[in-house]
Amino acid sequence: MSIVMCRDSAGHTYQVWAQEQNASCAIASLWMARSQAKQQSFAEEEWELAWRVYQRVVIGMPREFAADSAPPPPVCINPAAVGNDQVTFYNMFGNFGTFAPQVVQALRSDGLKATQVTGSGFPNTLNSDVIGNNIVYLDPWGGELRELANNGKYLSNGWIEVLIYVSA
Repeated sequence: MSIVMCRDSAGHTYQVWAQEQNASCAIASLWMARSQAKQQSFAEEEWELAWRVYQRVVIGMPREFAADSAPPPPVCINPAAVGNDQVTFYNMFGNFGTFAPQVVQALRSDGLKATQVTGSGFPNTLNSDVIGNNIVYLDPWGGELRELANNGKYLSNGWIEVLIYVSA
């Protein structure tokens, strides 16, 4: 993972932890949300700490991935070599991915307040008086900051289906 510094149109600077491993957006997004909620910056060397804090996003993950085991490097999991399920850490972050309730639980376990809102598209449900006409997304894939219209759409090909509000 590498860190990219991005600035939005309002002049706010953000750290985006650029995801380089397929299906690892959860850890990158969790770490960015954690850092913002706690008003802390982060460094590339924190991958090991991020992995230790959020490795057990899936409840009941095998003991072989306990906190005392060594974390895998950020880009080492070959998707073709692991299953398309959440049976192990490697399967989950190498191929399958993470569900929103797992992300919320991991944030709560880390002492943060996290609320999940689920819907289909969310058009006109985000209060534009509070967050403005655009919403800032820190997109881990490629390490980009995206300012998108408050219309429930993500880029040109998808709808926002889950929002997670995070605070300290």
